[in-house]
Amino acid sequence: SVTLSWKPPHGAVGVIPARHLSPGRVPEAFILNTPFPPDDRSLGWERGTAISKEWDSATTDAALETVAYVLPRLQELAAAGDAAPDRTAKLKSFATRFAERAFRHPLTVEEKKNFLDRQFEATPDPEVALKRALVLVLKSPRFLYREVAAEGAFATASRLAFTLWDAPPDDDLYKAAAAGKLTTTAELTAQAERMLADPRAKARIRSFLFTWLKVDQPGTIAKDPKRFPNFNDAIAADLRTSLDLFLDDIVWSESSDFRRLLLDDRVFVNAALAKFYGVEAPASGWHAVKMSGRSGVITHPYLLTTYAYTTESSPIHRGVFLARGILGITLRPPQDAFTPFAADLHPTLTTRERVALQTKPAACISCHGTINPLGFTLEGFDAVGAFRGKDNNKTVDTSGGYSTKAGRDVTFTGPVALAKFLAASDEVHAAFAEKLFHHLVKQPVRAYGPNRLDELRKDFAKADFNVKKLIVTIAVAAAAKPPEPQR
Repeated sequence: SVTLSWKPPHGAVGVIPARHLSPGRVPEAFILNTPFPPDDRSLGWERGTAISKEWDSATTDAALETVAYVLPRLQELAAAGDAAPDRTAKLKSFATRFAERAFRHPLTVEEKKNFLDRQFEATPDPEVALKRALVLVLKSPRFLYREVAAEGAFATASRLAFTLWDAPPDDDLYKAAAAGKLTTTAELTAQAERMLADPRAKARIRSFLFTWLKVDQPGTIAKDPKRFPNFNDAIAADLRTSLDLFLDDIVWSESSDFRRLLLDDRVFVNAALAKFYGVEAPASGWHAVKMSGRSGVITHPYLLTTYAYTTESSPIHRGVFLARGILGITLRPPQDAFTPFAADLHPTLTTRERVALQTKPAACISCHGTINPLGFTLEGFDAVGAFRGKDNNKTVDTSGGYSTKAGRDVTFTGPVALAKFLAASDEVHAAFAEKLFHHLVKQPVRAYGPNRLDELRKDFAKADFNVKKLIVTIAVAAAAKPPEPQR
């Protein structure tokens, strides 16, 4: 027998799902294998913020690897056979197109002279000249740094493409820039809506959503085998797939309603997850099942499992996620490292009671006064995200609360009530819009004006909290003008 298997990032080896397969043909793609040093993530996204010898060496190796791929395929890429009488002209024409796409604008006279003409004049061998020209282009700051771009429509096209795809403009966008068609909001919006349907945009938004939920770089999810004997790496991988399907189902739906991310009571399960959580199993593959007491991403088993210890739930981890990730609150790190009270040292206390006891000191309560009441609302779920009515033989207390920035004290019991509050909260809407802007544009929203965030939040509300429309609004705003200098 033959199986077509894969191991996706943070996943387990398994058969490739049918939803990731297509009978259609796609153009051949070149995948670079040269390793690069990791980029800085301290600002909330991956971005090179320094130039090291290792990075510079990697760019050289990558340029040579790319050229090594191109040269054997000149007949296909440049229509230049070995015996073609106009081979030199065709290779030079190909080098020109290559440089223009790499630099994201038509070449200036000076650029054409330095990067192309001099190379073809320096040697009688056109293939050697092409190799030199391509390496120069790929090592140039004009290619390596996205901020180095021409003025006008081509700079606009570049900003739009990097916002939505983290990649240079495609043919349609490049041609629109060449025709001067990226000067109005309507023209930019039409391009952004077209580009949003591209798989590159969907991958970029998926990356953001996992970053928003603070599960973009998960470690191994391990649980105590004595306490949870049926939990394993395969279940953990399936939970991540379940979250992925849930996010895609809502964000790429017609309404694309952000509030459903917090209010929808469905969870996607396959046979293994259905058995583990005791719900109806699908006939095959995956399907969404309604789970009473669940409400959106804050109760998704993958997040609940991630924000928990190996044996016990963690109201602190869950509360920090809700405060920082969903509400956008800035929390100070704890003054001292601490180890949570062990359950066996306090055998009569519930998890909630142990957390309340440990964070009672004044030095803790300034932050935990916000964290704990949020995290306590999720105490109806154990360390693997399964329902529980009791903790340490006591009825679970899921009451909690929050003091809004406007000074209003809100109380709620359980995750459904919490989710309803979050879905209607201006703070949550603004935090989501700000984080999405931050991730896509790779600039703080304040760099685009002191009122830009409030304008985004209002536009978001007017569009019935449509996530896709918010993405387009952000992309158009970023493309229309570069950020203002910060002082």
